[in-house]
Amino acid sequence: MARIVLMSGTDRGHTYPTVAVALALRDRGHDVLVVTGRKRGPELDAAGVPWTPIPEAEPHAERVDLSQNLWSWAAAAARPTAALLDRFDAEVVVSDVLMAAGGLAAELQGVPWVQLVPHHLSDPAVELPPIGLGRHPSRLPWVRADDRFVHHRASRSFARGRGDRRRAREGLGLTGRGRPAARLVASLPGLEYPRRIWPTDAHLVGPLAWDPPDVGVAPWPGPGHLGAASVDEVLARIDPAGPPVVVATDSTGTGATGGLAALAVEALTGLDVQLIAITQRRDVALEASQRWPLGCVVASLPHHRALELAEVAIAPGGAGFLGKSLLRGVPLVLVPDFGDQLEAAARVTWAGAGRRVDLRMPWTSLLPDPVGEVGQLRRAVVRVLADDGYRVAAGRLAAAAAELRPPAAAAIVEHVVAGTLRAAEGPTRP
Repeated sequence: MARIVLMSGTDRGHTYPTVAVALALRDRGHDVLVVTGRKRGPELDAAGVPWTPIPEAEPHAERVDLSQNLWSWAAAAARPTAALLDRFDAEVVVSDVLMAAGGLAAELQGVPWVQLVPHHLSDPAVELPPIGLGRHPSRLPWVRADDRFVHHRASRSFARGRGDRRRAREGLGLTGRGRPAARLVASLPGLEYPRRIWPTDAHLVGPLAWDPPDVGVAPWPGPGHLGAASVDEVLARIDPAGPPVVVATDSTGTGATGGLAALAVEALTGLDVQLIAITQRRDVALEASQRWPLGCVVASLPHHRALELAEVAIAPGGAGFLGKSLLRGVPLVLVPDFGDQLEAAARVTWAGAGRRVDLRMPWTSLLPDPVGEVGQLRRAVVRVLADDGYRVAAGRLAAAAAELRPPAAAAIVEHVVAGTLRAAEGPTRP
C-alpha cells in the first residue's frame, strides 16, 4: 500500500480525471489525497474522496505571458506543496499537466511523480499536423509545406517555454530536465495519429471518466414540472422505446462561450427525435417548454445518466464528455469552441466516429438556413443518425479501449512506485 497525492486545477475537465485515478487507486488499497481548488470540494465530499485545497503560493510576480505566469506560479507554490507532501508522507505524486507545481514539489521531496494528461497526446511531431489547429494528417504537398512552416514557428514558443521551466527549476535549486516517471494520456488509442516514434513515457490509459454523485444535483424543471425534480424524474420523461435520443451539453471549461444546449433546442425542433439538453441555464428550459411539447428535458444532469439513453451526442469536444460518449459507442456531432476541442473534433472525424460543425466564423449566425448555425447543426445530427457507419466507428473505438480506463492508470502508478514500469507503446507508422 502506498501513500499517493494527486493534484489538479479547479476545472472539471482536469479535476474529474484526477478523481477517477484517485478512486481506482483507493479501490486497490492505497491511501490517496486529492489536492484541488475549493470549488470542487462539495462534489468530492459527496463522493467521499479525501481532499485538501491547493496550498497558497508564496508572493511572486504576475506575468502577462501565459508560460511565464504558469512557471512563476508553479515555482512559488512548489515549496508550500512540498510541505504538504511531507505532512502526508507521500511516496508518489500524480500531477495534472497544468499543475506544474506538483512535479516541482515532488522533486524537492525526492519522490517520483507522474503527469496526468486528460486529453490526446500533444507532443509535436514533424510527420503530423501541428497540434491544436484541428487538422487531419495529409499527404498533399502544399498542406505538408504549411504544416512544416507552423511547426517551425511553434518551435520558438516551445523553446521559450523550456526556458521558463529551466529558470523556475534553477530558482528552486533543482537540476536536470525534471521529467516525470510516466505520463498518463487519457485518450482512446483509435484517436491517436500514428507516429514514427511513440514516446516511451506516454502510456495510453483511455478516458478517465468520473461524474459526481447525483447528491446535490439540481435539475431545472422541464415542461410539465413546476418545481425541483430528481434526476430519475427528469429522465423519466424520455421514452426508451420512442424516437432516437440526442444528448446535447454545454462546455464546462473556463473561457467557454457556451450556448450549445440552447442551439440544439432550436436546431432539432420538429425532428423525430427526443432531446436531453444538459445546461445550467434556466432560460433554455423556458425556451424548450415553448418549442417542444414532448420528448425534451433540460437539466443539469450527470453526463453518464444521459448518455446511457443516447444514440447521438452533441458537444463542444472537451475530453471528458468525448471519452464518456465514445466508451459507450455513441457517435458525436462536435461544435468546437476553443483550445483542445479543435484537435478533438479533428480526431473524431478522422476516425469516422462523428461530424464536426464549425460555428466560429463571426458571420455564421447571420446566414440563413441551411447554412446558418441552426441549419448546420440540424443537418449534421440528421446525417449521423441516418448513417450507421458513425456508430460502427464509435463502437470500434470503444472496443479498442475496453481494457483501459482508470484501473489501467492506477496500475501504471503502482509500477512507478515499485520501479517495474515498462516502456509505453502507442500507434506508430514507418
